[in-house]
Amino acid sequence: MLKITRLIGFTLIECLLSLLISTLIVASIIFIFLSAEKAMQSETDLAALQENERFVTLFLQNEINQAGNIGCGKLTDHFPLQGFLSYTVTPENKITWTESMLTVRHADAILTNLTRNMQGFSTFFVALSPRFAKGDIVIISNCASADIFQIKKISVTQTEQMITTEKPLSARYQKNDEVALFDTNTFFIDKTNRVTRDGKIIFALYQSDIYGRRTELSENVTNFVITNDQDESGKTVGLDLAADFAAGNFSKKWYLYHAL
Repeated sequence: MLKITRLIGFTLIECLLSLLISTLIVASIIFIFLSAEKAMQSETDLAALQENERFVTLFLQNEINQAGNIGCGKLTDHFPLQGFLSYTVTPENKITWTESMLTVRHADAILTNLTRNMQGFSTFFVALSPRFAKGDIVIISNCASADIFQIKKISVTQTEQMITTEKPLSARYQKNDEVALFDTNTFFIDKTNRVTRDGKIIFALYQSDIYGRRTELSENVTNFVITNDQDESGKTVGLDLAADFAAGNFSKKWYLYHAL
């Protein structure tokens, strides 16, 4: 007698249907993962844009607020300040600008004091911090006068720095008079050596110091434009700064006004 055995398994249709369902499940997981990754990247880009904007605003505000600072003395047209070569600061040049470049001149915020009275016009002693170096452009000031000079020689002991100037100063400065680096900082936009995720060149806001050394302050900044605000007589009373900030798919117009 012939016995018929029924095979138990999946039919072709069942296999295809299972494969389709599995494919849809995997595709859904991949879609959810990519969507979450895209959302996370968007949040990162937005946070980076906002952080860059805050940093540039605070940095430039602080820099512009220091313009013309010479320590104890108040910078005026009649204040006796002796410059060195092309290094000087006046009420007229403490802030200068072109359409796309801003330059600010001032004594550095980190300063030190003379530890004893000067005996001559070319050598003086200051505390150990901040450290100075041969070739530095420095400003020394009190409430009556100021000199900008270059360091010719420097010697360091356990308690002091002895500084010799390239040329004699205009006065014998006294103990506790102030000494600081003289800063001339220029801000501008330029290309970096990096590209975005889609291959576009990244631009950044740079600072160039008194020695021409460049520092990148913030990436993805373009169209840095400076205009002057004038009163009815034509006198410049303020500066309008504008730029474009970008990060990923986000972009924002940035503005800063500073009264002069």
